[in-house]
Amino acid sequence: MSAQSEFARLAVTDGRAALVTVIAGGDVGAKLLVRADGSTEGGLGTPDLDRVAVEAADDLLWAERSETRELGDTTLFVDVVAPAPRLVVFGAVDYAAALSRLARAAGW
Repeated sequence: MSAQSEFARLAVTDGRAALVTVIAGGDVGAKLLVRADGSTEGGLGTPDLDRVAVEAADDLLWAERSETRELGDTTLFVDVVAPAPRLVVFGAVDYAAALSRLARAAGW
């Protein structure tokens, strides 16, 4: 399975991962998948670039945001997927009931 296919599978199943893609300089189009447990799949062309990409992916993975990173003459796009947020309501008072109705109306 390719890194991109695995990334798509993780996105659908509420997984957490980052797909790092070279978008300028270097080997354009090369992809590296970084999973939440630190395992990787694919490569960006050099071990040094892979190491830096894993560090960038780890930073953004837990911040749950995607962005570009420039490393010398190489530009990387780090695409992050994370589980959907959840709302847990404790209690059975009027406030909890109102919050539950509001959350349902908002699509939670």
